[in-house]
Amino acid sequence: MMDEARLRAQAVLSRFTGFRTMTNLLGAAAQGRDLEVAARAREALHRMVMNAEPSLRRAMTAGELRRGDTELWAYMLWGALLALGDRLALDDRYTQAETLAAYLEFMRRATAL
Repeated sequence: MMDEARLRAQAVLSRFTGFRTMTNLLGAAAQGRDLEVAARAREALHRMVMNAEPSLRRAMTAGELRRGDTELWAYMLWGALLALGDRLALDDRYTQAETLAAYLEFMRRATAL
């Protein structure tokens, strides 16, 4: 699970502007007045966030992490990753490698048995 998490997080952080923009646009469209567009935006945002959920579920089934709601965990982990990307965008105090290590440690502790 942690190897998959590392790869996902690296992909998001290395292309952060696009992921942040897509998340913001889909979130705004999901709240829009056009019901068809809102439904499609909600589904697209959900698919993007839930990309990590199968890995979480497999790890839980294998006894590698504690029991929990893997959908909610996927959303919380997505939010944490975006927050770290925002922090990287503010200045160069932290490197992408430091931020990635902090994210993985956060994830490990949050899901530990």
